[in-house]
Amino acid sequence: MLGFNINATVQNALPPVTCLFYEYTGGETKPNGLVSQGFADPFEFQANVHAVDRSVYGVLGLQADKDYIEVFCNTQLKDSGRGRASDQIAYNGRRYNINQETDWYKMDGWNSAIFIDIGINNAPS
Repeated sequence: MLGFNINATVQNALPPVTCLFYEYTGGETKPNGLVSQGFADPFEFQANVHAVDRSVYGVLGLQADKDYIEVFCNTQLKDSGRGRASDQIAYNGRRYNINQETDWYKMDGWNSAIFIDIGINNAPS
């Protein structure tokens, strides 16, 4: 183990920005049979955010016609790979779903994740 913490390096190199965090709380089946996703009231958190370079989309298995950001933060994030919908964030007026997560939270107290842009954030904050 090298003892290198990439989050600490990023936090020292780039100023953090304020984002809104929407934790997934579960789905509810409506009378028409459709399932609506539920999210807790958002809270602000600090993160380092940058665009994902399109030249690595193929390597990461990302769709070429979508926009992605990578986020480094000290907030625990959960993707949809655990039998649930993923948490979401709002940043710069847009809403994002977690696409891929790297969970270092239990070891070092931070996460990094690639988020896919899902549209304008029109939810109340």
